[in-house]
Order: sequence, then structure tokens, then C-alpha cells
Amino acid sequence: MVDLFHTREFFELHQGTHYLQSGEMVLPVWVRDDIAYSPLRGTFGGFGGPPFLDDYENLTRQLLALNCIKYRIKLAPSSHNTQAFALAFNVLSRFGFKVIGQELNYDQFIGDEINLSESNAKRLRKIERMQFAPFPAALEEAYPVIAENRARKGRPMSMSLLELQQMRDFIPGSVICYQVISPLHGVVAAAICIDISKDIRYVFMWGDATDMESYSPIIMLADHIYFRSLTDCKGLLDVGTSTEDGVPNHGLINFKRGLGFRESLKLTMELSC
Repeated sequence: MVDLFHTREFFELHQGTHYLQSGEMVLPVWVRDDIAYSPLRGTFGGFGGPPFLDDYENLTRQLLALNCIKYRIKLAPSSHNTQAFALAFNVLSRFGFKVIGQELNYDQFIGDEINLSESNAKRLRKIERMQFAPFPAALEEAYPVIAENRARKGRPMSMSLLELQQMRDFIPGSVICYQVISPLHGVVAAAICIDISKDIRYVFMWGDATDMESYSPIIMLADHIYFRSLTDCKGLLDVGTSTEDGVPNHGLINFKRGLGFRESLKLTMELSC
């Protein structure tokens, strides 16, 4: 079974051009200006499905048969499936692909409890005493909080509300949202999550409201998402990268590590003809 980013529904929603298949494995491709991308935009693309070496090789041959001038593949983080990551890297390397980008991704395998730092655990207890509480949220409730947070920090939204609504409606159950509410301040933090597969939940975007830095409601949000993922029988919680073009954002790294998340590797590989 393939994850969300490799489904035909996601491929068609984002107007892919070639849905390559070998056995149960697929490789969605977007060709633009004689360059083949997987994905054209988004979190990752590349190979999806049961990892068999012959299928990786067959799909790579199909890809190269498109006769493009360049091929660019963004692989899923190594933690998502170490076997798949190893096989993809081996096959692409043997076919001449080179690593052109590497990012540090942050995720956590789901066990009995989230591994909060001592200082974050204290902050969580503080806002619990202040009656901050987490709740499910509609996408339309969560999105404005995150958009305001990103605007405040000078960071763009990677998907519009309309695009997320289309994905939610086209692929039911794919988008899950949460919020933290304070009796005095209303909604103080929100998150938009994507269930990549039956095993992996991805925190696509999250953020807190204005003047909430001293309360750190994201800690409660992370804690709640973790335990909701445990209840929903997920095996991995992914909170995305903390680098840009490979350059670390030390503040973001320390923040995610303080919430219990640890590094895995995310590669982009390219072949020019």
C-alpha cells in the first residue's frame, strides 16, 4: 500500500503527467519544461510501495525513458522506511543520480510517552494549571492562526486554504487539525496534520497566536498530537525539516529536540543528461 503522496488521487489532484508502475511500486512524475520532477512541489515524492530492488530498477529505467534533460527526485526521510531509503539511494546512485540537497528532518517513533525536556515539561504543567486545553479543530479554524503566525515571522504559507480544502475533500481523512484554547485568550495555537499513511502522521504546519511566547502552547499541542497519534495506532510522528538548503536553523532544531524529536536524513537527488 502506498502513502498519500504516491496515491493516484494525490497525483491527479496536483496534475501529474506520468504515473509509472512496476508491480505494486509506483513513481509519480511531473514533467515541466523537459525536466522530470517527483514531486513538482510538496513534501516528498520518489518511489512508493513495497520496497523490492527489481521494481526500483525497473521504475528508474521507465523514468529515464521519458528522455528529459534533467530528473530530480526528493526522497522520503530515512526514518519513514530505512529499507526503502537504502534501496532508493543505491539504485539512483548506480543510475548516475547525485545528491544535490540534504535536509535534517525531525520525527519521533511513538511509544509510551513523549520525551519532553525538563523545561518544556514544566511549561506544560504551568499552562495546564492555567486551564489551557487541546481540542480537535476544523481546517478553517486552524489555518488563520498559522497564517498569522507565519506572517508575523515573515514566512509564507506553502499551501493556500483552498488547496488544503481541495486535498481534504478529494482524499477524505487525510487532513487532521488541532488547537489549544485558553479561557482568557481563546485559540492560542493550532496545527494542521496530514496522515501520510496508516503508520505516519505528519505535522504539516503549526503555530501559536500573538503574544503567546511566554506560555509556549505549542508544547501542549505537540503533546496532544503525540498522544492522539498513539491512540490512532500511528508508529511515527513527523514534524518536518529544520534546515533550509542544508543550513541548520539552530533555534528550530533546539525547539524540536526539546519536544522529543530527533534527526533523520532527507535527500534530493538529480541526474542531468
